[in-house]
Amino acid sequence: GPITEAIVQCKDVDGTILTESSVEVGNRVVLESAAGQSLGLLFCVVLDSADKTIVQTFDIDTSALSLRNSFGSLSLERCDDKNCLVPITYTYTIENIGINPIEDIELIRTRDPSTDVILGNLDLNVGEGKDEVESDELDVCVSNKIVTEVRVEGNPPSNIPCFDDDEYEIEIVVGPTSPPTEPPTEPPTEPPTEPPTEPPTEPPTEPPTDPPTDPPTEPPTDPPTEPPTEPPTDPPSTSPTGDFDKCFVELDIACTPSGESTDCGSIVVTRTRCE
Repeated sequence: GPITEAIVQCKDVDGTILTESSVEVGNRVVLESAAGQSLGLLFCVVLDSADKTIVQTFDIDTSALSLRNSFGSLSLERCDDKNCLVPITYTYTIENIGINPIEDIELIRTRDPSTDVILGNLDLNVGEGKDEVESDELDVCVSNKIVTEVRVEGNPPSNIPCFDDDEYEIEIVVGPTSPPTEPPTEPPTEPPTEPPTEPPTEPPTEPPTDPPTDPPTEPPTDPPTEPPTEPPTDPPSTSPTGDFDKCFVELDIACTPSGESTDCGSIVVTRTRCE
């Protein structure tokens, strides 16, 4: 079957082992350098943790790294103060806005590819509310669209279920990245030689012309005055009739980068180069 755990070993150009650890798929391998120094060229191998056979070998030039560079089964997520993964917090607010208490409330969240019940057996009296918080990580180095759909369902004493839905969408657009290049040096250019100029020629003089005579003007005619019209009268509206057997529940989603007060949509994607 597929490998779920592997041993990652990386050495520097002197053969010093910088890391040799067993890592499950999806977890991280961290290599750190001394302050102000580069790790230089690294030689890494990935081994099957069961029989120690080599699965992959690759070299990493740490002097020219971009976030999300791929090296075999490894992907670069962080270097220096730049990080692809931003912790975020979803807040789901549920409120009973009806005139009956609600019992056995469930909060169901769908975020591709999974659907999970993240809150259950919640009871709310009239006017009560509940905030449910969920933490996640947002990869801002990969173009992606993350859609979170949430549904809340509950039962009033009449056992006629009530529900509400909400959705939150995060779209990340990352442009292509390339290492910075020095602009080419232009050779010095000689200033162009201007040709000799001819003296200006005087234009011929036209004889003066008489100004045109304006035709007589007609006095303005006043438009006929129409009688004022009465605005139409709207028919009286019927007041809504309340249904005292039903429940009414409201659901809202908010998303913020952890530790900040801004919205998740305000995250600026600038984390591409590691220099």
